[in-house]
Amino acid sequence: MLRVFVSSTFRDLKEERKRLLGKLESALTGVGMEISFVPDRETSQEIGIKELRKSDVVIFLISPYYGSELLDECTIDGCTVQDCPLKNGPNPGRISYTHCEYKVALGEKKPHQTYLVDKDWDVVKELKDWGNLDLIRARDNPILKDCEERDLEHFFDVAEQAWQFKEEVENEFCPRITDIADIETITKHLAANIEKWYAEGRINLPDFCGRRKELSELLQKMKGSVEVYGIGGVGKTTLIQVALLIQKLGGKKLVTVGRRQSYVTDSGYTHFKAKCREDMHEFFGDVISLEDIADALSIPEKIRMAELDEKIRSISDMIDRENIGLFIDDFQLANADVKELVKNTRSIVLSSRRRTGIAKKELLLLGIEEKERERLINKIADDFGQKLSDEAKDKIKRIAEGHPVATELMVRNYDKIDFEELKSYKLDLANSEHAEEFLRREVEEILSKEAFSLLQDLAVLNTGLESNLDRTTLEKAYSAANFVTIFSELLDTGMLKKREGEEGIYQFSYHHIQEALQDDNKERDEKAINYYKKKSDKFGKNPDDSVEILLHRSKINPDKRVRDTFIALCGDLSPVHYGFKRLVDVGLILKSHSEYGEEEKAPIIGTLGNLYSNLRRFEDAETAYN
Repeated sequence: MLRVFVSSTFRDLKEERKRLLGKLESALTGVGMEISFVPDRETSQEIGIKELRKSDVVIFLISPYYGSELLDECTIDGCTVQDCPLKNGPNPGRISYTHCEYKVALGEKKPHQTYLVDKDWDVVKELKDWGNLDLIRARDNPILKDCEERDLEHFFDVAEQAWQFKEEVENEFCPRITDIADIETITKHLAANIEKWYAEGRINLPDFCGRRKELSELLQKMKGSVEVYGIGGVGKTTLIQVALLIQKLGGKKLVTVGRRQSYVTDSGYTHFKAKCREDMHEFFGDVISLEDIADALSIPEKIRMAELDEKIRSISDMIDRENIGLFIDDFQLANADVKELVKNTRSIVLSSRRRTGIAKKELLLLGIEEKERERLINKIADDFGQKLSDEAKDKIKRIAEGHPVATELMVRNYDKIDFEELKSYKLDLANSEHAEEFLRREVEEILSKEAFSLLQDLAVLNTGLESNLDRTTLEKAYSAANFVTIFSELLDTGMLKKREGEEGIYQFSYHHIQEALQDDNKERDEKAINYYKKKSDKFGKNPDDSVEILLHRSKINPDKRVRDTFIALCGDLSPVHYGFKRLVDVGLILKSHSEYGEEEKAPIIGTLGNLYSNLRRFEDAETAYN
């Protein structure tokens, strides 16, 4: 995310710097001399100023130590600072590295925070007017008597410059810090300033465009529970994760709950995934249960076994007590228990595709504002090595309406799109179904007929399984003379990408596209069954793949054999299997089929009750048993 340069003396503030850089690294990138700089035929002054200029924000810790070495000449290219002892003044050549960096930051209007370290200022105040250092006199002085001789000599040498520096920084807001415990005060100030500076346009956030007003509004509303809603792919998760990183800097402990399909694709904010990987918890299937929330929060067994009202109260109290920022993605999938938790908890942020009205505050997210769209287009073009004309950028701005996923697809594949065709189908950012249809049409414009057909077939496969999509199995199951060419087209256009760390395994780059292409097509279900059978031939039988086969069979022909297999698998699998939760989806499909009479549905619904019970969804289990 942001680069934050820490400027201070080193010898006397070693522990403070270490603690501050550690706190910064939890959410941002901390830059300090001890961890970031490698000499490369440059002076320390040149390296320091170069790193300061590359950084977004500077934090100054000003102590009376001032500096162990003082600069005697300026080696900075393009330095415009005039009020500098290296250029004028009674003592040319007498300035510390930190003082030099402070003057450059002010001169170049670099966003910064400055703090006085509250120790030994009375010593330099006393010594600054002494003409010479008299150690005997110093021992009789109550302010100086406890100073070691070496420190006393150093303070005497720098007293005038240190006091001048102190008076200089006090011309702006410059609070005092007393010890290491105050480091959290600094990061809380930084969290508030990032919000302010970004809203004012003084800083930009990497890989994040626009949303200046929305980010400020969201951070204010996150003091209570808030729901961010809008169509898929519009950037809800990214916006929330940026806000969460800022909150983490301010001291929040983060816990996020989201679908596996979302976490493994490009959805969300890259820097959040890098900094908060341990804070991200997956749920499986199409329902978010209270047990999913309890797993993410590591709720003790005693609380899990309590009555529903008591369980919700205990979880809510824990969130408040431990200053947890809980983020639930895809909240439209939450069951009644999770909704009840949100109603009774103050600090939860939700993302949903349609407004649920559960949270106390709401934020509707539409496209990125028009004045920021070109910056988004330029960034994507740089990322993918595309050179676009002004005419091309203008078309993308108008047709994509600031929708991030639609914009990225257009930039990456500009030469493959008939914009006149897309223009006739204007993107409606207030209508989720319309937006999915637009994405589907956009993908169809980009791909050849064969590649689009294959992508539609692949969309029904469960990419939540870590072993999907296996390329060699796909080639055997989806037989096509030119499979290699078609598959390469899906990779080149950005529809699919290699799964990180997995050889030969691929996934959708955007889960929004996968969802937009899914439909009820029995022929695709037949192909999916063939894929999972071929996969079993290659890797051996796997219970998760068996559940996927059963799910597609239940869509095609939910006969007695399918029903019996469902009941049998429920006895063979346990909650530790990924497929166990998918069996709930199978049961719901079977339960909904009109071909079954009540007598035939009874064992299906009873088995669903067993599944719910094992998943600790006790309210659902009770309903099923009744």
